[in-house]
Amino acid sequence: DLIGIQEANGTWMKYLSSTLSDDYASVFLGREGNDTSEGTPVFYNKHKFELLSSGTKWLSDTPDVSSKIPSSICKRVITYAELNLIETGERVIFVSAHLDHGGDSIAVVQAMNMKKILTAAFGESAPIFIVGDFNVLESSDTYRFMVNNFGMTSASDNAAVKDDTPTYYSSSKKIDFCFYFDRYAEALDYGVIQDKYAGEYPSDHYAIYADLYLK
Repeated sequence: DLIGIQEANGTWMKYLSSTLSDDYASVFLGREGNDTSEGTPVFYNKHKFELLSSGTKWLSDTPDVSSKIPSSICKRVITYAELNLIETGERVIFVSAHLDHGGDSIAVVQAMNMKKILTAAFGESAPIFIVGDFNVLESSDTYRFMVNNFGMTSASDNAAVKDDTPTYYSSSKKIDFCFYFDRYAEALDYGVIQDKYAGEYPSDHYAIYADLYLK
């Protein structure tokens, strides 16, 4: 129903949008502030969800302009879609994120900025779901911030059906996560997709999925 993608550029967005157009609409803006550069698009099932608002923010001290914190190797963004679940009228805020690969000390600052951005936009108690490449391990300060300070839960840790497969297969690391607030949802199933296509993996990361039940 909801798909978060990282490292999609304009070429990929044209392909994905045309391929998924029968069932999905998308929200996207690249990290250079245009529709050709790399970004973190959100795709949502347009038969099930109505788009209420959307945006792309930079994980910096100036989130409304193309920018980065001084220590970050790359500009990093989140893209969000505030959605209405048509069948029930429930609101969902779905976020696709990609934190920097320069180390935990950089990623944790970006995670803090992400919390500030989302809290300012939607308040302290909004039904937020965040997926993406966090580029850190579960033992990191960034992960601890997401769980202890942001107050979110990781589907890989708390789903009724779990999968401990690493998500970055070339180094056997789990660095991609699906976070949610357990007051709004329960994770029924979590998995790591290891399928190959024409003998190749589609990415250097495995895709992850979570089946969440809205409370």
